[in-house]
Amino acid sequence: MLTFYLENFTGRSEFPFFVQYGHHDHSLEMHEHGDFFELTIVLDGTALHNVNGESYFIKKGDVFGVSDGLYHSFSECHNFRICNIMFRPDIIFAPFSDLKHCPGFHSLFVVEPYLVREQKYKNRLRLSINDFEEAQRLIDRMIKEYQSCESGFVSTVTAYFIELVSFLMRRYDGDMRDNDEISTFSRAVAFMERNFTEKTTVEEIAGIAGMSVRHFQRQFKGTYHITPQDYITSLRMQRAMTQLTGTSDSITSIALDCGYQDSSLFARRFRKFTGISPKEYRAKHK
Repeated sequence: MLTFYLENFTGRSEFPFFVQYGHHDHSLEMHEHGDFFELTIVLDGTALHNVNGESYFIKKGDVFGVSDGLYHSFSECHNFRICNIMFRPDIIFAPFSDLKHCPGFHSLFVVEPYLVREQKYKNRLRLSINDFEEAQRLIDRMIKEYQSCESGFVSTVTAYFIELVSFLMRRYDGDMRDNDEISTFSRAVAFMERNFTEKTTVEEIAGIAGMSVRHFQRQFKGTYHITPQDYITSLRMQRAMTQLTGTSDSITSIALDCGYQDSSLFARRFRKFTGISPKEYRAKHK
């Protein structure tokens, strides 16, 4: 089996992003993504998407993501046209943390790819005719700009891509169902992203997901590779680091803003997370 890396496509190490149109009348062999996420929009035709020994019928309007480390292929292609967008989520999404406030973001980029990897699960997002036309318009603009390589194209391509991501995750939000595990789980994670500075319990968050605490913790760690408690701590520490380097606020004030009533507890958690104290971090990075 082949393993592809993003640098095989981009040729630009400073911009970890690649977008292209693809047209397949023949099968695409089984392969793995070594270090990138791929967002695929089916533009025309039909095919079978083969993942982990399972095959899913896909057609025009289907949207799905394939994470790194996952083997997949396409077969029985009939006039199969797609748009492939390959990128490093940790880099591309870093400046846009508010995207994670939306359940659709977690569904499309984290939860669904995890479920496809772990169990039989069909992709959920299928665009209506009007939504497909809007997505096609955004893709056309993005690819035209990407291929032009004119001054400022990196920022422009990123802007078009984030607009497309926002559009797709809102469509996903609109299709969510109250009794669907992927929907309720994603709502719970989005709740954590919006309320990480508040005093919340795992029991409360699991309740939003409609799961027992044990099942939620197991599902969360399998998906995000971290416990829910550590995930909230990570969000708090990331905010603290930003404020320590970007403001002159006191450490006590920053602790309160990050959800810690006790500045000593905040300092201990910060040292455990970064290896140094808040004061040392500010002096080093400001």
